Amino acid sequence: MYYQVEKRFELKREEIPGKLEVFSEALDGLFGYGAKVIEFQIARSLCEKLDLEFEDKEDWTLRDYAEHLEKRWHKNHKLHAILNSVTPLLTVLSSRLLNSISLMKLVPNCSY
Repeated sequence: MYYQVEKRFELKREEIPGKLEVFSEALDGLFGYGAKVIEFQIARSLCEKLDLEFEDKEDWTLRDYAEHLEKRWHKNHKLHAILNSVTPLLTVLSSRLLNSISLMKLVPNCSY
């Protein structure tokens, strides 16, 4: 298939990610209606590799899926980065809170 895409549509395999519209046209030229099924499977596979839930959008192109997945992936990674930076702080704070509670138990008639 890649040979046909390169020869008939002048699109090399390594250029596909940057030229999804041309790739979609090539798939359509090679497979007709079957191109939609292939694009659907590519989008589904991308979701799986990025560990994202697949959303079936009947009228979306491969480029639409790719742009949507890119936004979701970046959003998820920003969230993970924030959570990873906050986790050590929460660990320290919870430890201090537990120490304070332990101290309050040791001191009779102490009100905080």
